[in-house]
Amino acid sequence: MADGIGGILGGLGLFFAGMWLLSENLKVLAGYRLRILATRWIPDRFAAFGWGMLAGSVVQSMTTLTFVAGSARQAGLISADRAFSIVLGGNIGTSLLVLIVAFDLEVAALCVLGAAGAAMASGWTGRYRNHATLLFGLAAVFVGLFLAKESAAPFADHVWVGDLAKWMSYSLWFAFAGAALLAFVMQSVMPVIILGIGMTAIDVISVDQLLMIAYGAWTGSSFLLLALSANFTSASRQVAAYQMLVNIVSLAIFMPIHFVEIHSDIPLMKAAMLATDMEVGQQMGLFIVLTNIIPAALLFPVLDPAVRQYEKLWPMTRLERMSQTRYIHDRAFNDLDMALILAELEQYRVLAGLSEYLGAVRGNEAISELNRANGLLISQIEEFLEEAKTHHPAEWTEHLNSVLVRQRILVWLDEQVVDLCKMLNSVPDRSGLTGLKSSVVEGLDAVLLVIVQEAQAAGDAAEHPFYAARIVDRGGFMRDVRDMYLREDAGLSREERSGLLRITNIVELVFFLLIEFMRQAEQRKAA
Repeated sequence: MADGIGGILGGLGLFFAGMWLLSENLKVLAGYRLRILATRWIPDRFAAFGWGMLAGSVVQSMTTLTFVAGSARQAGLISADRAFSIVLGGNIGTSLLVLIVAFDLEVAALCVLGAAGAAMASGWTGRYRNHATLLFGLAAVFVGLFLAKESAAPFADHVWVGDLAKWMSYSLWFAFAGAALLAFVMQSVMPVIILGIGMTAIDVISVDQLLMIAYGAWTGSSFLLLALSANFTSASRQVAAYQMLVNIVSLAIFMPIHFVEIHSDIPLMKAAMLATDMEVGQQMGLFIVLTNIIPAALLFPVLDPAVRQYEKLWPMTRLERMSQTRYIHDRAFNDLDMALILAELEQYRVLAGLSEYLGAVRGNEAISELNRANGLLISQIEEFLEEAKTHHPAEWTEHLNSVLVRQRILVWLDEQVVDLCKMLNSVPDRSGLTGLKSSVVEGLDAVLLVIVQEAQAAGDAAEHPFYAARIVDRGGFMRDVRDMYLREDAGLSREERSGLLRITNIVELVFFLLIEFMRQAEQRKAA
């Protein structure tokens, strides 16, 4: 008995470790290159459906795949119909795990585990080590489930198994509720169903209860998505809601059919599966795959009405549009100078985002959401520049150096302006620093807007000595303002004096960074 418990726990541990390896290495591999390849490889919804099947069979978690598709949708990399197609294909892909485990492909999984483990541990894999680790994690998922399934078989001879089966037979809803809770906790549907198949094989539960486990797992997954998507932005919420719709359609189709078979003895889908000569695990594996294929076949032809309805319910917000790139694209890598010019245009959009921060402070609003949107834009520009360097490793130019330096300055600027805005928001309405708050907001906002507007009017992020002169004047003005407020007759409290110093110091640093940003632009033009 101890061997069986150890085998089950070890198998589940191997399964979760494999899932963790899959998740961590997918994060490493999911850089800008993968995202631009996604836009190239997913030209239409049919391709998205196929890639969804492949991704689902690898990730083995519709929660994870839904988040990935939602993130790609939010970033503007794919349209809503392609994101929904990925979800439909992903549900079929995840169900293939049940089929693989049911048909006992353990030897193949062990071979892959050994080969991937050797490749992962050796040094010859080089930059493909993450790919080897990803494959090792996938094999570990399969081997863990095989081990848990085989370790459960000896329990069939124990007396307590018969007692458990008798208790479980009292109600199908026990199985349903338990599976819903387990799927919610494990954040995955198919492992719960596979455990149910193992329990069916040793006669702990019946086939009817196994099907209720499948329906309960779908329900638990839907509640998990509902909880996790509560704070999603509109584009991501569209994809999460669509995955919940897929689960609801599956339940609406198959649960009534199941109860009709139970209470009326009319042979339907379950009877057709059980009439085959396969083992019960294989029969149920095919049944689970079928329960994912049928909803996909029904929903795929009506994607357009679904897209219109979901975009109406959760339209893309201004912040989501702000976080999406407008100029850079993967085709620009053929010409390094053109790619850098497009990156410069995106950089000026980041400066415009800093102006949005100040507008929020003007209205006493929080800037956390604005900061998140601008941060996403900054990250995408950085990834684009890294990919541009990869495409042109031998072409390090002054233009490239200037853009990279300005990108680092933008990161620092974003951090400093966020800190400044937080300080300004903390200034009380009747404080002695209220006038300073207004002056800082209006003055810095004016500088940012002039820089952005002139850059757009010129059509080239290049030589702007006028900006630098204006910023220098503003920096000197801030020192004069600080001296004025620190006079003995200014009437400021100790706390207000401390706030004055912190605010003016950050403003001076912001001006310094803006000067350096424009100086890099001028040097690039001169070169």
